[in-house]
Amino acid sequence: MHTELDFVRESNAELLAAIETEFRAKRITSSLILTYTLIDAIGWLSKPNDSDTVKTSFTLWVDTWLTPKFTAKGIDIRSLDLYAARCGILHRISVDSDLTEAQKARRFLYYFGSSDPAILHQTKTSMPKYHDAIILKLETFWECLIEALEDFDIELQNNAGLQVRIARRQGQRYKFMEPESFGQP
Repeated sequence: MHTELDFVRESNAELLAAIETEFRAKRITSSLILTYTLIDAIGWLSKPNDSDTVKTSFTLWVDTWLTPKFTAKGIDIRSLDLYAARCGILHRISVDSDLTEAQKARRFLYYFGSSDPAILHQTKTSMPKYHDAIILKLETFWECLIEALEDFDIELQNNAGLQVRIARRQGQRYKFMEPESFGQP
């Protein structure tokens, strides 16, 4: 029998595989869009109240699961910073968002692989709009996300209230059927 927990795991695994595929192909924007989509989706699924906004569900999930992973690695990232980054990449394909422009959140400058982040540090010091930017290695971001998802999975296994919330929202998620289900070869 396929449970809600199975569906959440499969959806997360599918998105993580797509993130990795895009990253390996050096399609960084696509990998970031998928990353923030995954956080959005899991935040929405697990939100305590149906009336919670996207911002509320996103930041609540990040505060509970992801921020502690960054903190453990000595990285100072607030949930609002990540939400602003999410808005920038999803709505503008940019490091800027309404929140960063209003100076309510910090921008992100990403690097990956063997790249030297020194140029990003120079950007921070030479361009005033980036003075408080967060320099983040993408592999570290995804490592923290995977750890957070693993902890969330453990909580989901043991928390009946969370299981009920997710089960209630599962019917609203996309479900795909194989062509054979429609009588097609």
